[in-house]
Amino acid sequence: MTQAAKPKPPAKKAKEGGFAPVAIPVGTVAAATPRTFQTRLREFVPKHLFVTAALALAVVVSIVYGFYVFVVSSNLYISEARFALRLSQQAATGELLAAVSKDSSGKDEASLARSAMSLIKGGSGGDDDFEQNPFVITNFLMSRAFVQELRQQGWLKERFSLPSVDYLSRLPADATLEEMWRFWMRHAMAAVDRRSNTIVLKVWGFTPEDAQATVELMIRRSEVLLNDLETRGRRDALDRAQQELNLANEEYAKKLQQISEMRQVLATVDPKEAATAAQNSLTRFEGERILMQRELQVLQTAENSNSPSAAMLRQRAKSLVSEVDGLRDRITGYEADVRAAVNALEAYEELDLNRRFALTRVQTSTLAVESASQLMREHTYFIYTFIAPSLPVEASQAWRYQQWLLVTFLAFVAWLGAITCATLNHDSRY
Repeated sequence: MTQAAKPKPPAKKAKEGGFAPVAIPVGTVAAATPRTFQTRLREFVPKHLFVTAALALAVVVSIVYGFYVFVVSSNLYISEARFALRLSQQAATGELLAAVSKDSSGKDEASLARSAMSLIKGGSGGDDDFEQNPFVITNFLMSRAFVQELRQQGWLKERFSLPSVDYLSRLPADATLEEMWRFWMRHAMAAVDRRSNTIVLKVWGFTPEDAQATVELMIRRSEVLLNDLETRGRRDALDRAQQELNLANEEYAKKLQQISEMRQVLATVDPKEAATAAQNSLTRFEGERILMQRELQVLQTAENSNSPSAAMLRQRAKSLVSEVDGLRDRITGYEADVRAAVNALEAYEELDLNRRFALTRVQTSTLAVESASQLMREHTYFIYTFIAPSLPVEASQAWRYQQWLLVTFLAFVAWLGAITCATLNHDSRY
């Protein structure tokens, strides 16, 4: 006998403006079970094999490199030194300038000093370029030329190619110059601290003694380079001053020769004396001519005009007239001589002014040569090492973490790049 069906409960009426409730069958709601991480991983790996493989490769690279850096790689010891370039005061040069130009006025002395120092300093690579020397030294210490010197000395192979150093860290025994230079760039540093204008040296060596010895070698080589810069610059200044002195002496000798010739010309003709003598002669001859003309008129009146006395007076008067005309010609020509003499005097004054300029040039060049010679005998550049090369006690560990983090970061960046490329390739198919 079948059981009677239970009557269904009356449906609830929906309120005005609301939703009608929906009846849920009894026994149809199943308890929801959460998925575990393993379950999700098993579902994700078959669907994304490439992404999983790339991630696993990045993790393996990080683990392997971390094992090499922290376990296998050799220790590195850091030796550091700091030094500055010092320029001593050059009081002797100022004393020399005052001694040479002590006979001149203050203005002339200052002018000579400026001219002389411009000859021995301008562009010579000496004191004017002192601020540039730290950069020159650091560039040389990190250059291939310095690595070539270390290669010829066998310095790098003796200290960075030791068998006790792991294979990946040490310098290969048959390394080329380019490989040595790249190795040197990783294990040495030379830089200028712009705030204090000092030079900072650092060397990462496999032993404390090798690191310290390498820094000491860099300091010695810097001092030699500084002395070469100083000597070469001052030798150039001395050569330039000596050349200028030779040219000044030649010019001064030429001006003296021109003045000597002009003096001889002026000594031959004296315009004042020539004018006085010509004027006196003209006056005397003119007076004699007038007297003879009067005597001739008297003789012509008293005696026969053809008498010997009258003929003699006429002949003498004619002679005087010719002499007076000659004197007049001389006076007329003398005016031209006066103009020529005035021009000669102006030329002489110009030559004398040029001689003075040439003499000033000779004095300036002589002062420059003497100053440059004295600077050649002096030593004014010094290296002051206020932080001596240190002997490291413990190996540096910071570089290990830095390199491991860098390689790990690059590995995961490569993983993200692979995922991006794979996603773009998949999306382009659809």
